[in-house]
Amino acid sequence: MSGKNTDKIKVFVLIAYFIVVAILAAYSYTSESGEVGFILARLTPHLVYIPLVLTALWYPQEKFAHLLIFLIIIAIFIFGFLICGWCLDVIFTLFTSFIYLWVYFAILYVPSWKGPLETEVNNADDFGGMDKVSDYAKDNTKKTPGLENSKSETSEPLITVKSTSLSENLSDLCDSSGSSIPFDSSGNIMTSDIAGKPEINAGGDKFIVHTAGSAALKSSDLTESESISSDQIISLINSFKVRDREIISQTFRALESIGPFAEPYLISALQNPNLPVRENSAGMLGILKSPDSICSLIDAMDDESKKMHNACVQALAKIGEPAIAPLFEAMFDEKWRIRAGSCAALRIIGVKGGMSDIASLLQDDIHYVRKESAKSLGRIGDESVVDDLCEALNDNSRGVKLAVVNALGRIKSERSIEPLLSLFKTEKDCQVRERIVHAFGRIGGEKAYEALKYAAVDFDPEIRSTAKDYLFGYGFSIKKPDEKKS
Repeated sequence: MSGKNTDKIKVFVLIAYFIVVAILAAYSYTSESGEVGFILARLTPHLVYIPLVLTALWYPQEKFAHLLIFLIIIAIFIFGFLICGWCLDVIFTLFTSFIYLWVYFAILYVPSWKGPLETEVNNADDFGGMDKVSDYAKDNTKKTPGLENSKSETSEPLITVKSTSLSENLSDLCDSSGSSIPFDSSGNIMTSDIAGKPEINAGGDKFIVHTAGSAALKSSDLTESESISSDQIISLINSFKVRDREIISQTFRALESIGPFAEPYLISALQNPNLPVRENSAGMLGILKSPDSICSLIDAMDDESKKMHNACVQALAKIGEPAIAPLFEAMFDEKWRIRAGSCAALRIIGVKGGMSDIASLLQDDIHYVRKESAKSLGRIGDESVVDDLCEALNDNSRGVKLAVVNALGRIKSERSIEPLLSLFKTEKDCQVRERIVHAFGRIGGEKAYEALKYAAVDFDPEIRSTAKDYLFGYGFSIKKPDEKKS
């Protein structure tokens, strides 16, 4: 469905809603309404504020529409008090108004507010509350195995760059020392120094939509006047800050059409102070799948924001095979977020081989890295890593234990039954013990059958129930996993 059709539907919904509310309100004021009218009158404060909340969600930038609807609400209340007097319950109306206005302002302003601890608080549990360490590979152009000659061969881009070549545009954006594209305090890429041109930022919503829509056209539909300049690429990246799904969607389509010309700007945007710009730029680099962005994405995994960290992991996974060698190297980086992220990206890619390197992270000092290692071994590992995983069953971290038990259940080696049963007998955490029972059920075989019989008489009723489900309800087989036949 196109953006214009979507807008028409939204406007229709708002208008139809006001008409229905007006009819209900008029009925509630009549003498025939009785008790129903009294109930409708008390519901009116709720009903009239809903369009304001919907407008904040659908059109966060259209302040005039917000003001217009707010004035309509005030007019409705004034009219209601003139007709019915104070029977509408002023205190209840004011209380309801306060609640809905609170929601309205929260939708508009809270997501865009950035405090000094923007990501530290959100990520304390997942990242252990550690302070951010020094930057990884300060030289973003360092060579990594398999990337010396990995510059991708691409066809002619769909969008042309106006008047000058990309390299000339980039030379204007970078100083002689090779610094990145500059950002202002709000996170906008600054273009004020580019050939005397004024700064273009995310405030120009209509320009951004027009630019994005034009850029998403096929090359056959473009004329010379519709060519995309470096300034427009920069404004597109800045538009990632705008909380409007239509703008974000069109920006992605536009940058995908622009292709290789946008990559240097997107790579520089990975250092933008604005989180949505960093996160969406990483996602866009994953869509473009350029090997040239691998090192920068690996660097950016050290971001304190979990959202940004995950966006870089997903982008590297989308790039796929060209990223495998650099990711294996990055698993031994001094920064733990990069180690954990590299392990996760390799898991998503589904690499074959290098299991000993991944298993070595089970001895890492950071529990988050150990957990990612266990998850990866469970997804892509084989019997060669069973001994390493069995040793990790004694890990002090509950999260690591759960990941290790789950990994052993996935690998389905009978060699892991005895270590799992030993842990089951001594472990006090009920969730870990239940996860062990599930591992027995997945592994199968005679040893697992005996272990499940032991768990079926456990003191914990939940454990007993789970074990009996495997023994009698799930069609458990005492055959070895490789002997099971459908």
